[in-house]
Amino acid sequence: MIISLIGFMGAGKTTIGKQLAQSVKCPFVDLDAYIEEKEGKTISEIFEQSGEKGFRDMEFNYLQDILEDHIAEHPSKISPRSHLKLPKMMPLSLSGTAL
Repeated sequence: MIISLIGFMGAGKTTIGKQLAQSVKCPFVDLDAYIEEKEGKTISEIFEQSGEKGFRDMEFNYLQDILEDHIAEHPSKISPRSHLKLPKMMPLSLSGTAL
């Protein structure tokens, strides 16, 4: 099972995500913490050195890696269309209005 929480910084994604993962008995991955571990830098350092675009590119690539790893670990639980890549742009929805 993959559940993704998307929201603004400080919105509570990590807090809610940990609780949700525990209640549905699935692993929890904090993407920012994952990126910091892989890059050996804080998110602030990445923004300073690479800018927002550089960080967003890393974020996109690491998220894709996490999803591909999950698919490889659980092939029988994934639908036939799961091989599709993440879209380059994903719509943002606020209060039910797509942006």
